[in-house]
Amino acid sequence: MPGFVVWSLALVFLVIIVFVLSLPVIGNAMKTMIVSLIALVSFGVVRNLRRGDCLTTMQVNGDGLFFQADDYRRYYHVPWECTGLIEKAVFPLNRRGLRFEVLGEVAEALRCSGHVGNVVTEGDRTFVYTIPQLRNRDWLIRDIQQFRALAGVK
Repeated sequence: MPGFVVWSLALVFLVIIVFVLSLPVIGNAMKTMIVSLIALVSFGVVRNLRRGDCLTTMQVNGDGLFFQADDYRRYYHVPWECTGLIEKAVFPLNRRGLRFEVLGEVAEALRCSGHVGNVVTEGDRTFVYTIPQLRNRDWLIRDIQQFRALAGVK
């Protein structure tokens, strides 16, 4: 996240706290509760920024797949030659997931790294599950297959 966004959020939280503290209508106990709630929300925002809990989990280009690592600034690269099956996945609460099969030495490295979430091993196959924020997974799969075909991999 860009630095100016973080500073803007901090400024907004500070302005809200100053506004609440300057209100003459509410009592000190209510002011304390509101400022505590704002501090709790601020702590959660800072925690998510530090841990990298962002919605971007996967990116695709001509070089292959990129899965977001536990540090939101890093991505784990899987070349097209090491990707297998790409299909819809079923989750208990959200049925709009996708799963990508990872092959070869990259699969072993991905399993052992622990830096990418939703890595599942089924028998001798390794899959990475994602939940794209898109409406039509069929179109997304088609677009991903086009990137793979442009790279010369079937």
